[in-house]
Amino acid sequence: MGSDNHLSMEDIQEIFGSVMQVIEPSKPAAAVKPEEKEYQIKNPEESEMPETDTDDFIKRAKELEKEFAKQTVAAQPLSGFGYFGETEKAAMIKMYEEISFELRTVLMRTISEKNVNNMMLRSLEKTALIHPVLKNTNWGSDGRLKEDGSVDFERLMKNIEQAGDNKIEKTLSAMMELMAIRFKAVKTGMGAENFKKASELINKKLMIIEAGYPKAVASSLRSRVFEEAVKRAEA
Repeated sequence: MGSDNHLSMEDIQEIFGSVMQVIEPSKPAAAVKPEEKEYQIKNPEESEMPETDTDDFIKRAKELEKEFAKQTVAAQPLSGFGYFGETEKAAMIKMYEEISFELRTVLMRTISEKNVNNMMLRSLEKTALIHPVLKNTNWGSDGRLKEDGSVDFERLMKNIEQAGDNKIEKTLSAMMELMAIRFKAVKTGMGAENFKKASELINKKLMIIEAGYPKAVASSLRSRVFEEAVKRAEA
């Protein structure tokens, strides 16, 4: 389900504050003002990713593969992407939150944690208005507001089960919409060039993350959520 749902310009200005940029053609390097350099997201080629991260993900991937192999729960068919049982649904939520965590990490290199949390939470609340599967997922099972904008695992699992027919399709659609709103906010608030760098950094980390999940889950989150959200933001 597509929509024009997005954060308002007032929201964007409040969240990004002094790093707010007007979207315009890229300037030559010499034309970039010193104060602007402070807010540029580091180029992916310059970013260091410790080898220990890769080793940890490979180790986790092997452990998860064994766990998934033991599961014999009933699965819901998902056309073209395999089958989603209870284990795959749980993995779908966890992988989505890993991608969201990477977005937070990239943004906190240039803006405060408070403002990043603000954007993540507002975007979740807005998306939940049009995607019931996300309803109340901004509240933890302990009754506390999840101020960092992460989704509550238990509430989302419960919502998925109550979503009726095509529950996986509905969930993927909601996840994509939420990610697209966040990407659009980054593009509007920090400029197209910084959005491009951010999406490239996340994509680089995603190639490691997806190794730790079932193929059906990893393929769905990449093509139907991440890549589609990037396209929405670029449009």
